[in-house]
Amino acid sequence: MTDDKCKVVANVPADISVVRFATVRAQEIVALTKMIENPQTTKLIFQKLPCHMRRRAMSHNPNRMPRVLREAHKSQMTKSGFALKPKRPRRKYRRRPSRLHEEYKKRSSKILWLETHLWHAKRFHMTVKWGYRLPENSCARGHRFCYRSVAEHCLIMDTSYLCCIEIKGSQEAILHGLASLCDPTIGPTFGAASFLNGTREGRVMVFKRNNFSRGPIGLVTFFWRHGETPDLRTLWIWCHPAFYEQFLVELNSSYGSDSDSLIEHTEIKINLNKGKLNRFRLRGPFSHLVLSNLLDKDIRRVFVASQSPGFIAGVDVRDPRMILPQSRVKEHTFMPTQCETILTSRSRLWDASVRDQITQVRTSFPDYVVNSRRSQLLVPGSELPFQPEEIPIPLLIVNASHESSDFVPGCDVIFPAGWATAFWLALIYSGGHAGGLKDVESMKFEYRICRDLYLEVDSDAGKAAAAEQKVKLMEDYFSRPPKTRNNFIKLATPFPFGVNWNRLLIDWDYQVEQGFTVLRDKKLLSTLTLKKQNLLSEYTLSHPQLVAVTIREGKGMGRGYIVILMAHKTELIILSISPLDRINFTKNLKLFCCIFLFTFIDSVRMNFKEVQLKCFSHSSLKLFILEKNLQFPITSRKKTIRGFKSGQLGCFVVSLAFFKIGANERNSSGTKYYASRPQSPFFLFVIPIVIVQLHYIFLFYNTRYYIIRKMCVLVSV
Repeated sequence: MTDDKCKVVANVPADISVVRFATVRAQEIVALTKMIENPQTTKLIFQKLPCHMRRRAMSHNPNRMPRVLREAHKSQMTKSGFALKPKRPRRKYRRRPSRLHEEYKKRSSKILWLETHLWHAKRFHMTVKWGYRLPENSCARGHRFCYRSVAEHCLIMDTSYLCCIEIKGSQEAILHGLASLCDPTIGPTFGAASFLNGTREGRVMVFKRNNFSRGPIGLVTFFWRHGETPDLRTLWIWCHPAFYEQFLVELNSSYGSDSDSLIEHTEIKINLNKGKLNRFRLRGPFSHLVLSNLLDKDIRRVFVASQSPGFIAGVDVRDPRMILPQSRVKEHTFMPTQCETILTSRSRLWDASVRDQITQVRTSFPDYVVNSRRSQLLVPGSELPFQPEEIPIPLLIVNASHESSDFVPGCDVIFPAGWATAFWLALIYSGGHAGGLKDVESMKFEYRICRDLYLEVDSDAGKAAAAEQKVKLMEDYFSRPPKTRNNFIKLATPFPFGVNWNRLLIDWDYQVEQGFTVLRDKKLLSTLTLKKQNLLSEYTLSHPQLVAVTIREGKGMGRGYIVILMAHKTELIILSISPLDRINFTKNLKLFCCIFLFTFIDSVRMNFKEVQLKCFSHSSLKLFILEKNLQFPITSRKKTIRGFKSGQLGCFVVSLAFFKIGANERNSSGTKYYASRPQSPFFLFVIPIVIVQLHYIFLFYNTRYYIIRKMCVLVSV
């Protein structure tokens, strides 16, 4: 091994000429240089890196490359050209209010936003309805909270989506055009004496022109301007956005104009104030207390909560941002108990120039200026003194009307556009609770109020809303696995997703295409009350009509589209059902046994899937029980059920009283005979419980079909 090394070293020359060596290798160096400068492969340098060293940003950011390969990578990028990289502004600049306003304006171009949209979007589930993005229900799931707010506190809703139509002209010309849209048999119309002086708000059902029987449009509210002469009057009509276009077309046709937007007649002029006015609705016993915190001290002394229903008061208030408390407070304001006459219905809000001026002040006097001035106060949270830029803001306070026997106090506040957020925060900080569309339905269901926010079932808008709800429920139902779906065929539910009103017309001689209507004639409705003797013949009404009836129960509530079957078409269910041991029956009352069918899900908690209520005579009750092989539950004081398995069919038997409509069924002398609880072996199964809580039943007069709003009640033999 040592000898081989010595031989190699001996063959190496003693010296090397660098110039001669480089000259000989010059051609090789030039070839290598050309190969490096002009590579034949299509891969980039960063693509030759191993996978664990590659980064996605290397294609546009050379600093992501290793330092050794960075220069070569830059030379490759210069050949293809650097991509123009826009400068990304810092987040503080991107979140400026001016830029946010431009972004929000762009997003709300197709679907309109309320001015309180940003406040609601952070706290509510939003939905798209009637061209608006509206708050549906709270993210806090406070259904009981909202119910208690109406019953014990104050619930606030932004109803600025209601559309205002202004009509100007002589009083005679205005009433002449509106006469073809309202039915005087239903109730007071636009020309009622109690509304013409402008101190009360009225509500009326409008119809298609000269089509009072089968052309309802919807319920609208209205009030006249106070203190005007009959030669020049101003009328504001507030309608629901669902039938706004339809009502506007009928309004134009009644005044002899074919345009769909604006009418300019020799005597009548119509202005569309949609989006130019804001309206908040306060309901609850503390509504006036919450609102009084926005008023001046002098006005607060004469502003009373015991004002007559529908009374309109015009007041001027300060900018609510000047008196906004630092934190939320409870309702503790003292309210006087008299002096309604001091407040007047006059207001500067009727003038369009005043409204535009007040809206302009809102934009020229932004929030950050107010906040900076309030931060300089010696006492934090105190009211800010009157500012040079500040002007009084006119309000119209409309007291709640008597819509049902359960009067819920409250009021509506109307003010110019641009001030919704400021007034909303002031009312929330004063102790009000915010609500959405679900709370409107709850108030309509529980208290029968806010009817102007609800669509009539026989109107075009109501039918369209019912069709949308049906599609939504069907999509919800079929999106579930088949095992988790309720079998409505076995549960004998004919209309599980909606009320098929036309299906109920088959038993009449009329054609189904004629449709259905709701009976609204006050004289006919008064004859159908249980307190009066009904002397109408069987063929008094020429068309099938629905009648609104209310049934109250102490506990429980049935699910939607429940089916109830009755025994005979001439019976009506008694509205107030007392416990069975306290029920007295007259001589003319017929007694039936009702079976309350259900399918158990949890036998301990008394949960059930679907419910049916069937009525039978004494003779057919036992036969029905034997055929269906029904089992009766065993109840204890804790209302637990024993002896039932999940999915098993069970029943309750409850005795109910029914009576006939005809006058010939009554006693000839007209006296009432009372009897004690009948002794029948079938009543051994009777359990004195409250079945369901039914609200707003729609039943057909002189028929055997009864329809409930939330529980589709199909009555058959």
